[in-house]
Amino acid sequence: MSNRGSQSIPGPWLADMHVHTTASDGVWSPQEAVFLAKEKGLVAIGITDHDTVDGLKQAAEASSLSGVELIEGLEISTQVGDEDVHILAYYPNLDSPRLYSFLENMKEKRKERIERMMLRLKENGVKIDPDLLKSITGESTPGRPHLARALVKLGYATSTKEAFDLYLLPGRPGYYPRYRISPKLAIELVTEVGGIPVLAHPGLLNGHDTETMIREMVTYGLKGIEVFHPAHDPSSTQRYAEIGKSLCLLVTGGSDAHGPGYEYSTEIGDVRVPYHFV
Repeated sequence: MSNRGSQSIPGPWLADMHVHTTASDGVWSPQEAVFLAKEKGLVAIGITDHDTVDGLKQAAEASSLSGVELIEGLEISTQVGDEDVHILAYYPNLDSPRLYSFLENMKEKRKERIERMMLRLKENGVKIDPDLLKSITGESTPGRPHLARALVKLGYATSTKEAFDLYLLPGRPGYYPRYRISPKLAIELVTEVGGIPVLAHPGLLNGHDTETMIREMVTYGLKGIEVFHPAHDPSSTQRYAEIGKSLCLLVTGGSDAHGPGYEYSTEIGDVRVPYHFV
């Protein structure tokens, strides 16, 4: 694990609270993620796919078989200005009609966005066959990481990072803005459906006064902050821990693992927190 992802607080490192699967843009199936957590010596794993809970049933089955506790969650995509702000939602009521309706709408918006991005790429001489994208996406809802993998397969880029840099970031030929919801809406929704809203990886928020933003989110109902993350160096980790303490926020942490080929190249269990964080 890189120095950015290593945090040295004494204690048993037994839970990874932030993992992605093939239900969104990770490389492991929900079952594989849970069993891999067991291999890594974890006792709990948080499955937090982007804007979906579709993998949680399979993960729950694997949890029963493996003995690894499942932390049910998802990661909701929001924006402030042009900056992505992600809200982790832990333990929502999965039977909530309100949550189901919200996620179905988000799924349709994500599909529409990818269709527009593929059209823009085609207009710029970069054609991605829908069947190829489907083979990469599987049963999950397509997103930019799936497009990036397709661009690598087709030889337009040598890595997913390069694919983003050349084609999929703002100002690049394939970019199309996402459907926007505010952190306020996400936090209030998570609270409404019985979940615990947590700000993900605050260290990735470069364009704003992060502490002021966090304080504002607390007024909406924010309950936690992801202090431990591979993008946080030791000084950032210390800073967010202090902010969390000053605002009486829950502290969480996890690898944000998607699998090989992603920006941080983290694996499940690369960032661990003591079980009492769960």
